[in-house]
Amino acid sequence: SVIGAASGEMVRDTFGLPVLAGVLGVMVLIGMLVYLGTRAVERFFAVWSLVLYAAYLLFFFLTLAQHAGDIGTNLTGIATRPGWFRSGVAYAGYNVAFVPALLFCLRHVHTRREAVTAGLLGGPIAMIPAVLFFVAMIGQYEALTLAGSDRLPVTVLLEALGGAALFTVVFPLVLFGTFVETGTALIHGVNERLARMLEEKGRSLAPRVRVAIALAILVLAIVVADTVGLTGLVAQGYGVITWGFLLVFVGPVLTVGVWRAFRGPPPVEARYD
Repeated sequence: SVIGAASGEMVRDTFGLPVLAGVLGVMVLIGMLVYLGTRAVERFFAVWSLVLYAAYLLFFFLTLAQHAGDIGTNLTGIATRPGWFRSGVAYAGYNVAFVPALLFCLRHVHTRREAVTAGLLGGPIAMIPAVLFFVAMIGQYEALTLAGSDRLPVTVLLEALGGAALFTVVFPLVLFGTFVETGTALIHGVNERLARMLEEKGRSLAPRVRVAIALAILVLAIVVADTVGLTGLVAQGYGVITWGFLLVFVGPVLTVGVWRAFRGPPPVEARYD
């Protein structure tokens, strides 16, 4: 729902289309990718990740070239407010929420060395675009504060760029594709977890059932996104769910999970659980 609401508001700000058009558009594309299956999903992830990195790097260097002075001034001149650590943990939790849904990718990991390498690479690869975007936001701190929740930060940042009319259209399209990528991972991850559970019981998840599950999630997400909106979803729901993920997922993984990892290799049948 958060992804759908963000897509809708970005399409509205960039192209002047109704919010619902962006919500429906991203959901339809997610449904198509989920229907195509795991290989199509993984190929899209690989290709679009390269596109995303290229767009973020270009965005960062354009911003740095035009607003390096503002970024430096705000970095040194704006006081750090109380609660920064809690906000950082919450932001990390927002992203950790995606980890369980992506476990289907672990079928490519066969050794402990591969798992450790993937983990060490996964964190920086995921965070570098966020860091670049955050640095760009620092240069427009006052404008973002004045805009409040009425406008997306990316819209404010793109409007601050001069001589980049084409990029101000291309970058939102890249972000739209990234929303599709993220939403696909979440829904496909749900299907893969259900398929694994049924496989352990000697059954399989039929393709038509996969599509039905995806459609049910998408319809519910569309209704919630259109009803509550992006600000309400983040403020009222997403933040609360984040602390739940930290409690039921991160905590056990960093305690029981680490203990089991160093105790010895797990049984073969549980290796990818």
